[in-house]
Formats: sequence, C-alpha cells, structure tokens
Amino acid sequence: MKKTLMALALLSTSSLAASVNDVNQLPDNNEQAKKGLHGQVGLALASLPEFIGSDDNKTTILPVINVSYNDRLYFKFNRLGGWLYKNKNGFRFGGVVTSHSGYDKEDIQNSELANTWGDRDASFMAGVNAAYRYQKFNIEAGYVTDVSNNSDGAKFYASTSYTIFADREKTLTLNARLEHLDKDMVRYYYGVDDSTFNATLGVIGTYKLSKSWTAIGALTVSTLGDEISDSIITTDDKANVALLGAVYSF
Repeated sequence: MKKTLMALALLSTSSLAASVNDVNQLPDNNEQAKKGLHGQVGLALASLPEFIGSDDNKTTILPVINVSYNDRLYFKFNRLGGWLYKNKNGFRFGGVVTSHSGYDKEDIQNSELANTWGDRDASFMAGVNAAYRYQKFNIEAGYVTDVSNNSDGAKFYASTSYTIFADREKTLTLNARLEHLDKDMVRYYYGVDDSTFNATLGVIGTYKLSKSWTAIGALTVSTLGDEISDSIITTDDKANVALLGAVYSF
C-alpha cells in the first residue's frame, strides 16, 4: 500500500493524465466542458524504489484512475480535488486532498538501523492548488499540509509540461517538477532537521489502441535534495520510476 501511494504521488503531478486526454484532439480552452462522469481507468506495471531514497527497486501493479465530474470534481491518481474557480482562458483554482507516502522499517537496508528507526506512516494532506493550460502547455502548483498528525509538515509543488507531439493516435510529452518539503516532513521521514527541494524530469507517451483503449508509458527521474541524500537511511540520491500500462476512456 505504501509503495502504491508513493508511485501514484510521483505520477500525480506529471502530465500523464493530460497526455491521455490529448489523444485524438488537443483541447481547446473555449470548448464546452464535459458533463457528468468521464475520464480514464486502468492498470499499469511500474518499477520504483522501495521508498524515496532507497536504491532497491521493486515492480508492482498500480491502479490508474483519472476521472472528473462536470469538470469540477476530480480524482487523479492519488489526488481528490475540486475547482472552485475557472475561467475561459485556461486558469483554475481549487482545493485538493492528497498523500505523501511513508515506508516500513523492513524497507531500510541496514537491519540494525531499521529496528531503532521504525515505520514512517503516510501523511494525508490538504490544501490549495492552481492550474493553467494553453494548448500544448500545462503548469500547476499547490501547497498542502499534513492533516493526519503524522509528519505535521507541509510541502509546495510546481510542475510544467509541454506536449511536443500529438496526433490522432499518439502523444509525447515532456514534464518537469519541483517540490519543496519543509523541515517537519524531512525530520519525520529522514531524520534531518532541515527543509529540502526535490526535482523531477519525465517523459510520457500514449498510443491509442482502439476507440476506448490507450496504452501509456512514462519514465521519470528525480534528484533528491542534499538534506535527504545526507540522511542515514538514504542509499540513493535519485529516484527513478518506469511505468507501462493501459487505460479505458469513458
């Protein structure tokens, strides 16, 4: 469960969902919003680290859920949100609930350290986010705080993406993300009393298999801040995720 939350968190602010929507037609900011429940659901096979900072990779099956209701409420990977304001120019502002993944002590390679370190539970977080989309360009930012009394921390994230190719069958999108964890989060998950920045670059591709089915693939590479890299539990200063799957659009 914790590994699933981690992978979904890494993908939730990528442009994967937007890339799936781009197949067949680049969205027009002036087009009428879809009514009712619509989106994509599917499964994907992902390779990812045991936890952010571990050099031990595992393979797991992930649910891929990206649905929206009346273009106001949405569930995207690991984020539940609602748009409180939106305009015809592509700008949106709303509230969001999400999670920051934890890990089990068994995931730590040093067994003696694992026994004294203990588990770290996921932080369930709530806050605000804003997004802007214009044709092939997307930008999104958000600020969320822990409401589960686990890390008692907060984080800010900003991501941008650009679809470099899109036709009726396939898309290719580049993505970049910057994330800031405050010192409470870094202290709880890594034992370092300081805040940090993580940076991620990714590429996302889609290929339309039929009218309703689309193959998806993604590769992201995250560089961890020095504060995380210096933690005694960290064995890798990068986190790589590869994903391959398929979704059904409705």
